[in-house]
Amino acid sequence: MREILFRGKRDNNSGWVFGCYYKQEEFYGDKHEFHIIITSKEDLCYDQALHFYTVIPETVGQFTGLTDKNGKKIFEGDIIECWSEGVKARGRVQQRCDGLWIIYPAWQKNIMWGLCPHEDG
Repeated sequence: MREILFRGKRDNNSGWVFGCYYKQEEFYGDKHEFHIIITSKEDLCYDQALHFYTVIPETVGQFTGLTDKNGKKIFEGDIIECWSEGVKARGRVQQRCDGLWIIYPAWQKNIMWGLCPHEDG
């Protein structure tokens, strides 16, 4: 089963948070949007303790389900370098409308760069 996980940078510049993403729109005369990452941690009583963090919307990205060569999770918006048959590409991870994760720009060095699980594992 695929892990659904989001990442966003906290709006007070205190780092990244990981969890469920939620966008709240409220109307009090003017429209206000709140972008929130909800995290949960097990406390000593084995109950879920929920924590809510407001995040900068431009930094929110979904986990691709893929990891790099060091086992670090790859998220939408990450800048990555990759190699295929001796050719190197560098770009931002982005999801196409058909669900394929690609490197943007996707067409580099006459190759369409899509991301897939590492086959050596």
